[in-house]
Order: sequence, then structure tokens, then C-alpha cells
Amino acid sequence: MTAPLAEAVLCEEPSVHCSLREALPPGLEEVLALPGLAAPLLCLAAPRAARSVTAASPTLRSIGGPLLLEIQSQIPQQLCVIGGHGSRGQGPHEALKNALLFDPSTGWQSIDGPQLPRIDCAAAATNGFVFAIGGRRGVNEAIGSVERLDLASQKWQDMPSLRVPRYQCSATCVAGNVCVAGGVDGVELLKSVECLVTGGKITSQWEELPCLGVPRGNCAACSLEGFVYVIGGVDEGYRSLGRSERFSFTAQKEASWESIPPLNRARSGCAAAAAAGSIFVIGGVIDGWSPVAEVERFDVAAKCWQSTAHLGSPRRDCAAARVAGEIYVLGGISHAGRCTNMVERFDAEAGCWKKLADDSLLPGLRCCCAASSTWL
Repeated sequence: MTAPLAEAVLCEEPSVHCSLREALPPGLEEVLALPGLAAPLLCLAAPRAARSVTAASPTLRSIGGPLLLEIQSQIPQQLCVIGGHGSRGQGPHEALKNALLFDPSTGWQSIDGPQLPRIDCAAAATNGFVFAIGGRRGVNEAIGSVERLDLASQKWQDMPSLRVPRYQCSATCVAGNVCVAGGVDGVELLKSVECLVTGGKITSQWEELPCLGVPRGNCAACSLEGFVYVIGGVDEGYRSLGRSERFSFTAQKEASWESIPPLNRARSGCAAAAAAGSIFVIGGVIDGWSPVAEVERFDVAAKCWQSTAHLGSPRRDCAAARVAGEIYVLGGISHAGRCTNMVERFDAEAGCWKKLADDSLLPGLRCCCAASSTWL
């Protein structure tokens, strides 16, 4: 049932503007609404198809969302850290050639990284695959290369290149669609957005989505409930941005980016992750180059940003991802421009960030990297 259901829900046409709602088989929404039937159907479908189903309409999200969270918590996940460097100062730096896999129960494992080492890349993951997207070589040579890691075989595969080479961009995945936004092309900031449909059959090239409201680089992105959120970054004057916006993958073709309330404090070089129905924006730079430990949480229901528990240590150019319902923040640049290998986990019950034990820190110093997680 898993593959047919996934293929029925995911858009397989090259144009990513099609509505996921239109792709639903007739009557599926009504069937899932029957008392007692949603849970067994979503469990049989497995996370890959179940996530796509719940992203297809607000009704299905209300029915299947809580059930999907329970399903996800019971299935193994791995976090992957890609790219970056371990040096100090402005460079040029040598990109790290390995990637790191993290399992909360077993710790870190070093594996071969992408065939093209990269700094300031973006990462997104779905259905057991992790995508390394764009990045730079040297100081400002933007690359358009995209590679995909199969977590089962731990092998990398070349994927269609970006339409516009970019670094310091942000990426996330929603309903099988890998979305990359903003960044720098080596000369100018970008507001273009690209998407690769990965459900069923991979499209032969990245497709254009509507542009962001403003050009931005060094921004953060994550997905929640069928929306892609792009947050913070720097503008063309290299001032930190508080402006945030989101794009709906369940809307019709005329969909555009929707502004949401700005961050309480503008920031760039931050990381973002979604958990428990909220978006967390972590660390970054408020003004100048000094990293901060501040964290803000966007309450989607209330549509407002709230300050929340600070990190144990300030950091910028770090990475963040959610594993088994918990947010991890990894590496980055801390005091005096020093790279760090520190890993912190948000303890939702205690309401604070906790530094992981020494044997769970990154195996080496790493910043300007990217991270994402997915089911095995």
C-alpha cells in the first residue's frame, strides 16, 4: 500500500505548482475521516506516504497530524551533517570532505561526504535520502551541484543541478518536494526559489517557484504543516533581517509568499527547526559579527514570535535539525570567531537547552555546515 499511496498523493508532473489536494484520489479525504480508520491507514502507509497525505489538505492535517507524530516517534531516524569547515577567520578555508551521521542511541559515525566538498551549502532530507545543495568553493565561488545520500547504502548520487548556483541559501523539504531559497550567487543576493519534486519520479530539472519578497542570504528555512518558512538573513546592505515569510504547497497555482510577523530581533547566520507545532530560530548574529545565544519560537496558531530559553553558548553559522521530536543544534562559530564541536539538545520538559556529553559532541570542529534528518 505504501508506494501506490505515496505516488497517488505526490505530484509527479514537472510543474511543482500543481495542488496536492488535486492529486488526491477521489474520496480519500472522506475515507480517512471515518471514525477509527485514520490510524490504521496512516500506520500501514508508513511515514513517507502518511506525511504526504496529511500535507494534502487542512482537513487531513487535523485528522492525521497527531497520529503521524506518534508514528514518527516510533521509527528510527538519523541526522546527517554535511559540508562546512573547521578553521578560524575569514578564509579561504578547505571544505571538510566527510559527512557525519548521528543516531541518539549509538552516537556519531563518519562517512564519505559529497563527491564535491562544499562550504555554506544547504541540506534537506526526505524518504531516507539527504540532499547536499549548492555551497561554495574558496571565498565566493558559488556552485550549483546537488548530490543525494542514500542512508541505507551510504552512497552519494549526482542529482540535477540548480538553475542558479548559490551558497548561504536555505533549504527544506515538504511533501516530497525539496525547496531551496535565497542565497548568494557569488556577486549578488538572490530572491529566487527553486524546487525539485522527488515523489515517485524525480523531475529532470529544478523548477522555479515564486520569488521571495526580498533578496536574502545567510537565512534559515524549515517546513511545517505544508508550508515552507524562510526566516532572517541579510539584505543587500548586509544588515540583518527580521522579515519572515512562508509559502503554501497546498495552495493553487497563483500562490505567492505570504509575510508573517517579523522576528523580535533581526538576525542572520541562524538555524531553524520545527517541533511540537512551532518553529524555533536559533542563534545567529544580531549586529556585526558577534554570535548570540538567543532563541525565538513562532507559535503558528497565535502567529507571533516569543522569546524562549537561550542556548548554553552563543553561536552563528550553525546547523539544526529535529530527531525523534527533539531539536539538536550542531557546531557553528562561537566566541572570537572560533569553530566549535558543541552539540545542544532542547529538553522540552525542562524548557532548556542541554549540552550533550563529551562522547556525543561532533567528532571535530565544524561550522558553515548544514544538517537534516529523515527516517531510515
